Amino acid sequence: MPILVALFTTGFTSVFAFIAAKVGAKFALLVVLVGVYVSSAAAFLAVINILIGSLVTALPSFVADIFSMLPTNTDECIAICVSAEAAAYVYRQVVIVASIKSRL
Repeated sequence: MPILVALFTTGFTSVFAFIAAKVGAKFALLVVLVGVYVSSAAAFLAVINILIGSLVTALPSFVADIFSMLPTNTDECIAICVSAEAAAYVYRQVVIVASIKSRL
């Protein structure tokens, strides 16, 4: 009987370790990809802020007054729209690659 318990324990341990390794690796990759996407979105937002700020200072005063009428979250909205387009493009490319791989 102790041999049977040891066999089941070893079997369950190895199966659980295999599943944990596979799921853990996929989860770690997913966390890294989300981190990269968030950091690139933050960098993109910073670039939008810099570009709008430099545009306002470089324009004549009557044109800069037009920019002062925009809401304070205009740069965030622009960054969100462009980031959403980029995410949609990446999703479309992943779907295309997945459909090509499924045909093979």
